[in-house]
Amino acid sequence: MDKIHKLAVILTGVALIVLLFLLPRTEGSKDSDTQPDRTELVRNEGMEAELDSVLQLIDGDAPMQGIMALRELSERYPDEPLPQFYLGLFSIQTGQYDKAVERFRRVIELDPANWEAWRMLGNVSLELGDKETALEALEQYLRLNPEAEDRAEVERILEDLKN
Repeated sequence: MDKIHKLAVILTGVALIVLLFLLPRTEGSKDSDTQPDRTELVRNEGMEAELDSVLQLIDGDAPMQGIMALRELSERYPDEPLPQFYLGLFSIQTGQYDKAVERFRRVIELDPANWEAWRMLGNVSLELGDKETALEALEQYLRLNPEAEDRAEVERILEDLKN
C-alpha cells in the first residue's frame, strides 16, 4: 500500500470519527441498574462541557491554547476516554504517530468497546508499518462495528496485511 493511499485512509478515518462525535447523542434507557450515580453524571457533564469549550478554541482563533487546555483536561480527567481520543486525533494531524498510538491505546484501555479508537489505532499502526498491531486493531474494529460503512475497504486492507 503506497503512502498516499495510507494517508487517505487515515484522513478518511479522522473525518469519520470527528463527524461521529459531532452527531447529536440520544439518551439510552433509564434502567437504574445501568445508570451511573448522580455524582458521576455531574462529573461527566462538567468534563463534556469543558471539552466542548476546548474544541471550540482549537477550531477557532486559538488552536495551540486549545491543545494545551485539552492536555490539562486529560490530566484532570485521566479516566475519561474522550480527551485522550481527541489528543490522538490531533497527534495524527501533527504527524506525531507514536503519540497517537499511545493515546488510542489509552482510550481502548478505558473503553475496550470504543470501535473508533480501534479503527484509529489500526490506521496509525499502518502508517508506522506495524502490521501486527494494524491487523489486530482493524479486526477488532470490525468485530465491534459489524455494520461499518467502510467494511469493504477495511477487509481489503486486512487481506493485504495477511498476504
